[in-house]
Amino acid sequence: MKKILLLLIILVSINLAYAKDYYWEDITTHLYINKDSTVDVIENQTFNFQGPFAFAFRYFHFDEIDSVENIKIYENEKEITNKNIYNEKGKGFVKWFYNANDEVRTFTLNYKVTGLVKPEFKKDKIFWTAVFKDHEKKVKNARLYIHFPENINPEEIIFRTSPDSLFEVIDESTLLFASDSQLEPYTPFDVEVKF
Repeated sequence: MKKILLLLIILVSINLAYAKDYYWEDITTHLYINKDSTVDVIENQTFNFQGPFAFAFRYFHFDEIDSVENIKIYENEKEITNKNIYNEKGKGFVKWFYNANDEVRTFTLNYKVTGLVKPEFKKDKIFWTAVFKDHEKKVKNARLYIHFPENINPEEIIFRTSPDSLFEVIDESTLLFASDSQLEPYTPFDVEVKF
């Protein structure tokens, strides 16, 4: 009986030693709308790693956009070239590699999307999932900045978010949407804006 108890204690200790988890401290995205309706995206993802990690994924669902191009990933302004980019099951993927262990790390994804700006009667529309629906861990803070190519009239902007968010006019051509609560796993942060 003592041997079995000792074996169980050893197994539990080994599992605790290799236990790992992570969450996002913050996901902040900037959408820069170009006059040709393409959008340049700068997305900062700040991870809090508990334990060892070696890679991360970003998924792109093509129900919101037509394509993702020129994906680059940086950390501290240094480009991470060890990455894979591919399409699978109607989604785009980027997987990048690093070594992290019990630390906070911020990665910046730069890319261009087409098909995000949808022309509608009287107004154009964008629908962007600022925190992607596939996230398996919580996201403590999320912000989406939308930068227009020309000055806008805030009174003519129509928007909705899910879940509800804070809204702020930063300047004549920039809007901010910020989640006002932590996002639990698989809870997206969607923003729709008509302008």
